[in-house]
Amino acid sequence: MFHLTHTVLILFGPLPSTNKIYQHIFTVMDAFTKFTWFYPVKSPSAQEAIDKLKLEQTIFGNPSRIITDRGSAFTASEFETYCSDEGIHHLKITTGIPRGNG
Repeated sequence: MFHLTHTVLILFGPLPSTNKIYQHIFTVMDAFTKFTWFYPVKSPSAQEAIDKLKLEQTIFGNPSRIITDRGSAFTASEFETYCSDEGIHHLKITTGIPRGNG
């Protein structure tokens, strides 16, 4: 099984939508191969991020390290608790320097 050791997470949005349901995109990128998965989400919340990480977990297992920006979904205590409980080292990039996010 391929294991994602270093993963970059990004939330994009709001984006124009014809159906007004999914206006954000949650991306999961393997930092080594740059292979990226895109998931439409209804809101940029910590719970949406956790749900998509759990989906990735069923396929690849937990990453050793997650790199994110300092968006509210990734700084929420709910997200921090999830990472801690799953043994994931969560790194947050410096504000204003997006190139640090993969």
